[in-house]
Amino acid sequence: DRDGFITFQEWSGNIRLSDLNSMVNACLDRGPVCEAALDDEEIGLYWNLINRVRGILNVAQQLGVRVMIDAEWTDIQPA
Repeated sequence: DRDGFITFQEWSGNIRLSDLNSMVNACLDRGPVCEAALDDEEIGLYWNLINRVRGILNVAQQLGVRVMIDAEWTDIQPA
């Protein structure tokens, strides 16, 4: 809307988790976002997860079956 402001929803909808790491590494001061960013090993694990899910979804599409993904946020719904 070109009002000079960006909401959290706009920002979070336009940045990938894997991009956040390089963004915070460019920060001059290490704040809470920088401390929470994924390290290189975690980025690798993240991409492994993404590739596995894509593989499952591709096979499901070929077989004409549906896939249900149940994701829970453990801070809100502890195990």
